[in-house]
Amino acid sequence: MDLKNKAKAEAERIAVASRQLAQQKEQQKAQLSKKEQSLEAKRQSAAKAKQTAEAEAARLQKEAAHLKATAEAEALALVEKANALKAQTDAEIAALRQKAERDAHELLEAGARELEALVTDMKRNHEEEKFLSDKVMVDHLDVSDEWQAL
Repeated sequence: MDLKNKAKAEAERIAVASRQLAQQKEQQKAQLSKKEQSLEAKRQSAAKAKQTAEAEAARLQKEAAHLKATAEAEALALVEKANALKAQTDAEIAALRQKAERDAHELLEAGARELEALVTDMKRNHEEEKFLSDKVMVDHLDVSDEWQAL
């Protein structure tokens, strides 16, 4: 019986060890299942974060493209405005230059006419002085009665 008891004890020890091993396996399975669930939650969270980041990146790219297009349009408008102002300024400068040339020409002609009139006047005065220098002018003439009778 001793052998039977030993076999029974050994079988019981093996059964206990088997149950313990089964419990450890179940605990490991439970832990593994928890880890898998945690990893799956982390994976889903990472996938959601990636999707959010990609959506934000796409939004920022669209916004950047819009801002770039707006800036280019504004720059083009400023260049066109500057070109228009330059053309207007050039036209005004040309008009002012032409007016200044006309005014200068008119002043020159007026000065020439004035000088010609002055020269003519001086010639006339000179001829008059020359004519009068040959003559004797008497402002007051006191003539006696004898001379008046003559």
